[in-house]
Amino acid sequence: MTNDDELLAAQQEWDAVASVTMATKDVCQSTSTNQGDHLMVVPSSLLSSSVALQHFRDHRSLSFYKHNIKPAVQYTGLQSCIRKLFGPPQLLTELEVDRDLILSLALWQFDNDDSVHTQMIRTIYRQLTSSTVDPARFGNHWDDIGFQGTDPATDLRGGGCASLINLLYLTNTPRLKNLSQSIYTLSKHLTQNFPFSIMSINITRIALHALREQLLNKLANSTGDLITVFNNFYVACFFHLYLIWRDGGKTIHDSGYVMQETENYCCKHVSVVIKNLETYLQSTSRASTENTETVNAFTNLDAFSE
Repeated sequence: MTNDDELLAAQQEWDAVASVTMATKDVCQSTSTNQGDHLMVVPSSLLSSSVALQHFRDHRSLSFYKHNIKPAVQYTGLQSCIRKLFGPPQLLTELEVDRDLILSLALWQFDNDDSVHTQMIRTIYRQLTSSTVDPARFGNHWDDIGFQGTDPATDLRGGGCASLINLLYLTNTPRLKNLSQSIYTLSKHLTQNFPFSIMSINITRIALHALREQLLNKLANSTGDLITVFNNFYVACFFHLYLIWRDGGKTIHDSGYVMQETENYCCKHVSVVIKNLETYLQSTSRASTENTETVNAFTNLDAFSE
């Protein structure tokens, strides 16, 4: 039996049973090319969340998933009347297509035959670990970024590709790089560790809940960009949880409580948590600029002294 046959057989076994046997760690899986006597490892290009989203927008399967979504939580009786009078505003008609896309992504399962799907998870892995080569599709190395088992696709079933898009947005958006690394570093802490990707998937579920409850409508209507509001609300929730976890000395035993507190607070204060995130990002950006200017000043002094 070849290695490919063994891998296929192992995957079929996983689909049939609830437990998984951890595979031998094999991190590198990149295209190899021969040049003379040298073997060169050529990693795939990193993928942005905007390019990935366009792929889903153009995909022929989108219409299928749209038929199965529930755009909003339906209320009846007195609750329906109260929400009409005091609840969130209706989403602008022109933004409904993006709402339907996000909810379709939540149902869209990882496709091993779709190169964009595999490129997404490899980009996430490389950005978090600073690896210069692509990770193998299956292996123990996925535990390094907080997946459970040897195949990330099994964990992604909870939030579908919406979870993947959010993870990609967090890890491969330049202005979020420092924040994603800070959260990832905390997730590897000796006593405060937690599964980074699993936590991210749960936070995507909070963002999806807020979307269905129409809690993002007001901000999306004012900005005209539901996708960015959804992505930023997800990041803001993760940032909120990160602060509680870091400053409160939380451990994995506190995860249920912290997750519930994060959902309750963030869903009640959508604009506040997004503003807190923006304030943090602006402050870290200023600090980075000031450090760069200081380094440049000393460099200029060294040049002058010469």
